[in-house]
Amino acid sequence: MSTTRKNSKRYEESKASIVAAAIGVINQKGVGRMTLAEVAEKLGFAAPAITYYYKKKDDLAVACLLKGVSRMEEFITASEKHLDTRTRLESLFNAFLEFKRRGAKGEVEELPSFSDARALDDPALNDAYRAMFNRLRGLLKGTGHKELPGKERSAIAHILTGELNWIPVWYFYFYPEAAARYCHRYIDILAEGIAEPGFEWTPTELPSLLPHLDAADGASKELFLRAASAQINELGYRGTSVDKIAARLNLTKGAFYHHVDNKDDLVLECFKRTFEVMHSAIDMSLNVAPNGLQTLTTFVCSLIRHQIDGGASLLRASAISSVLPSSMDSILLEIRKVTDRIASVVSDGIIDGSVRRVDANISAQMIMALVNNADELPLYLPDTGPSDLIDLYVRPIFTGIFH
Repeated sequence: MSTTRKNSKRYEESKASIVAAAIGVINQKGVGRMTLAEVAEKLGFAAPAITYYYKKKDDLAVACLLKGVSRMEEFITASEKHLDTRTRLESLFNAFLEFKRRGAKGEVEELPSFSDARALDDPALNDAYRAMFNRLRGLLKGTGHKELPGKERSAIAHILTGELNWIPVWYFYFYPEAAARYCHRYIDILAEGIAEPGFEWTPTELPSLLPHLDAADGASKELFLRAASAQINELGYRGTSVDKIAARLNLTKGAFYHHVDNKDDLVLECFKRTFEVMHSAIDMSLNVAPNGLQTLTTFVCSLIRHQIDGGASLLRASAISSVLPSSMDSILLEIRKVTDRIASVVSDGIIDGSVRRVDANISAQMIMALVNNADELPLYLPDTGPSDLIDLYVRPIFTGIFH
């Protein structure tokens, strides 16, 4: 082997080790807080050595996310070998969970969080992610089930990306060696739904979950938190700034600092507001719904309507990567509280007969993923009204994606 080929191999191996280390940092802190110096320290390098391979932090971040897309493409390629759609999806989720298991043991690099992908706004990354989404959508064309129309395939592909992106949030609560068991239950819910066959799809429309604002509330804290949540959802922590939030509201930065001291406090306040709204939605749904299934559908549809109308977004849980390490445990605890309440309602439905005998914990996580990923739905299904979006996106989780 020539010296040139040896050097080339060593160069690629070094790049791969840098990407693997950087993915770990991104998953813990997000792109905004990742530094080249921290990545170098994990590898025992001097910080300037990283710039030999990646000139800027953004270049390294893009490489990490492209690596994640590449891994997902590998899982999809393996799944495409199966003819039956359900088997394809089971293959995909099994591969994903098995890779997560190996990653937890340090046998392979982690899968990166895509929460800051839009903030990076890199053309190559955007193209790669779109291509991956289209291939994921193509898995739904398998035989063995009725062919889904185009809009339904897009909505269900968006459900799948949301579920896969949510798994890292709850995965560490579960025993990794039982991944195949979790996968089987996941696919059962995707294919057959949460609802007991024969129960009607009639979610109740709740009154507004948010305080009413009028013209006199132009600089209110609630308005700031709504704008900030939408901004963080769109651009991530890194792409959000006081200037942008103030400009969105046509207000001065001074009005912003009247409510919170800094961007980190703002993220925490947005999370606090989001959890309050979610608990309120559960309470209201319990009061108006006659059974567990109606409670779940009312709760989910009400929250997703907030996510897609654009005016009062809830903060996506993926923003957890942007909070300070000292606040991480408290945010995870609040996510767990909401999820446990949803699981309790699933159990109520199993008892009263409106919900199939499904895994309540996994069902709750799937519902959380549905709400978390909903704000991007209009991007994948443009020119579709809110009611149709909800019908296309929410109903499949309850009735099964093939029904």
